[in-house]
Amino acid sequence: MAALYIFWRYAYPCALAYHEQMQLFLWNGDYLMYRLAEPGGVARYLAEMLVQCYNNLPLGALLLALLMGGLQRITWLLMRRMGCKDGMRCYLLSFLPPIVMWAIMGDKDVVSFNSQWQQLAINGLAGKSNVTVKVKLAEPTPNVQMCVDYEDDSHEWPSFNGSDEITFTTKEGAAIKTMGIQYTDPDKKPAQVSVLGAWLVDTTTGISKVENLKVAQDGKCFNLAGQQVGKGYKGIVIKNGKKMVIK
Repeated sequence: MAALYIFWRYAYPCALAYHEQMQLFLWNGDYLMYRLAEPGGVARYLAEMLVQCYNNLPLGALLLALLMGGLQRITWLLMRRMGCKDGMRCYLLSFLPPIVMWAIMGDKDVVSFNSQWQQLAINGLAGKSNVTVKVKLAEPTPNVQMCVDYEDDSHEWPSFNGSDEITFTTKEGAAIKTMGIQYTDPDKKPAQVSVLGAWLVDTTTGISKVENLKVAQDGKCFNLAGQQVGKGYKGIVIKNGKKMVIK
C-alpha cells in the first residue's frame, strides 16, 4: 500500500485533481434525492462523496491506496473461499481488479482542435505576475504550444519541445491577461490533445500541487465522459469548467 500511496501522492497527483473536477457533487437534499432516484444511486452518491477527498492530496492518495489494497485482499480471500487450489496463481490473479481500477483512475481529459491557433484556455491566472506554471499532457503531442498574452500587449509562446510536460515562468513584472494551450498545425488538420492538468508551482519548496487551474471549454457543454452534448441534454454537464445538473 505504501507504493500505491507514493504513486498517487507524488508520481500522478494530477489524476486526483482531474477526477474531482470532472465530477459534480452537491451537499444538498435535492442532489441526494436526484441520486437516490437512480438504480444504484446510494453507491454512486457515496462514491462521489469520497471523491471530494481528492481536494486534499495526502488524504486522497491514502484513501485510494486503502481502497485498492483492500480490493486486492478481498478478491484473494474470496478466491480462496471458492476453493482455488493454486495459491500463487490465485494471489497473482487477485491483483487484476485493482489494476483495472488503476487504469480507470488514469483516465484523462481529451480536447479536440479543428483549426490553427485554436486555444484551450486555462482559467485562474488573469492578473497574476511572476508565476511559474506547469502543464502536463498525457503524451508528447506535435503542433502544440503554450500562448501567454500579457496586459502590456506583449506575448510569449513557451514550447513543449517534443515533451509531454512544460514548466515555465512568466515574464518578470508583466501581468497575465490570458493563457492557453494553442494548436499550431499549418495544415489545420483536426487533432486531439490529452490534457492531464495545469498547476502553479511553488518555486521555493518545489511542490507543484499548490493550486489546480481549471481548463475552460469556451461555453460548450460536455458530459462526464468528455463528449460534447447539445442544449436538450439532461443530466450532469461541465460548462466553462463548472459542473451543473440540467433537469
